[in-house]
Formats: sequence, structure tokens, C-alpha cells
Amino acid sequence: METIFEMEKTIAPSIVRKKFRSDEIHKMIKVGILPEESGWELIRGEIVRRMSIGSFRHVGTVIKIGKFFERKIGEDVLVSTQNPVHLDEYNEPEPDIALLKPREDFYTESLPVPTDVLLLVEVSNSTVEYDREFKKNPLCRSGNCGILVG
Repeated sequence: METIFEMEKTIAPSIVRKKFRSDEIHKMIKVGILPEESGWELIRGEIVRRMSIGSFRHVGTVIKIGKFFERKIGEDVLVSTQNPVHLDEYNEPEPDIALLKPREDFYTESLPVPTDVLLLVEVSNSTVEYDREFKKNPLCRSGNCGILVG
């Protein structure tokens, strides 16, 4: 019998934390442990509930940025809004905007990976500290990312 979980880091003698990999998350979704449209993202091996969109300002800013890129860059890129990007086995964030290289399948066969990413944008109002301290390093490893504060 295959197990999905494998215990890892011991914090204290009786407390153990598990660092998850993206393939484990996908198995949990497949068997129904996590709902497919759950609002979770994988950051540094931790399953993190995606912050709810806290304001109309955030929604409007994401739409405005997406529209700007579509108008300015056109057919040369795919503008992906709040969809997962597979950065590595421990990071599958859902940035607000991802500019992706065009692909015939429109990423229906597999998630975009770092070589597909042209730019990642995170719009931050109420989660600035979290985005800068926790989420930024995995997002910006390739150097083509930004956190827009507003």
C-alpha cells in the first residue's frame, strides 16, 4: 500500500511537521482529501489557504493589470490570472498574474513551470508582509517577478 504522507521535520519531541510535495497535494485532490477548487496553494512545502480577495480595489487592480498586459503584449503571451504555477516540488503558488509563453494546449496538459514564466505579479493590499517575507522567495527565484503594493 502506498502512503501519501511521510513524516519529516521534528520540531519538539512530540510535535512533527510534514513538508508536502506538489505530487502529494495532487494525490490528495485526486482522492478527495482536498477539494479541487479549494483555494490552497503550496508554499515552501506548506499547504497555505489562499487569502480571500479582501477588497474591490484588489479585484479591480488585478483586472486592470491583466487587461493592460493583454492590450500591450497581445498574442505574444498568455495572461493567467490567479492560477497555479509549478515552481518546484515544494512550491505551487497562485500568483495574481502570470505572463506565460504561449503553448498550443493553453496549459491544459500540465501546469506552467519556471521556463514557461515570463513574469509573476502579486497584488498586495492586506497581506504585504506575508507576500514579501514568505511568498516572495519561491516566486522570485527566477528573478522575473514583482509584488505590487497598493
